[in-house]
Amino acid sequence: MTTQGFFRKHAVLLTLLFVLAVMTMIFCFSSQKAEASNRTSGGIVSLMLSILFPGFESMEPERQRLIADWTARIIRKTAHFTEYALLGTSLYLHVLAWMARREIRRPRLLSLLIGALYAASDELHQTFVSGRSGEVLDVLLDSAGVLFGIFLLWWILHLIHKRRARKI
Repeated sequence: MTTQGFFRKHAVLLTLLFVLAVMTMIFCFSSQKAEASNRTSGGIVSLMLSILFPGFESMEPERQRLIADWTARIIRKTAHFTEYALLGTSLYLHVLAWMARREIRRPRLLSLLIGALYAASDELHQTFVSGRSGEVLDVLLDSAGVLFGIFLLWWILHLIHKRRARKI
């Protein structure tokens, strides 16, 4: 069996493993207590502050705190959006692989629904983690990330299809 044949035969399983890996990554990040989560993003925040705000160390402490809090919030929200975009991409890929064997009418909608439900369950999960909370706005941001990932993959596949059609 060729490599391509192997991937075609096992596409549903392989894409499911990808989905589960992304979900596990998200779950692990969400399981971190607030202190550990802040340490994880703290190094990135320090790096970004040194790049975006030269002379940050010489600013007055109140201004430093405001800028650091703002930067940390943007970085954390961007990370959430990005990991859920990856989830959206993996879900859509899995649904497409699954469609090859079953009739599914709206693969993007199904992928979005699963991703949004996972985002809601993740926010609920965070309410049980020390120092963390679940936020409705985070569910919306995460769902927007899922939607972005779905449409990014759809667009890439659309371009590939157009390019192949032109060659024929």
